[in-house]
Amino acid sequence: MINQPAVDNTDRPGNNTSKEVLHLWPVLALFLSLYGVLLLFLLPRYALWLDEIIDLRAIRDFDFPVLIRWIPVNAGGVPL
Repeated sequence: MINQPAVDNTDRPGNNTSKEVLHLWPVLALFLSLYGVLLLFLLPRYALWLDEIIDLRAIRDFDFPVLIRWIPVNAGGVPL
């Protein structure tokens, strides 16, 4: 058997290194901040429907595993 040298894939496109992923955090934070501001700006104009109010209450009252089990039970519920 012939020993072949190990292939270094760090320079290939699409291979996300930790430095590349860290550069995405500010973009993600900016996007989420702008999205949150937009939601707060539009909230008085477009009132929440009943299922959205129920979802908001569930998010406030439940921890994450209970919330995940509760979502399928909420008939007609839509994610925000």
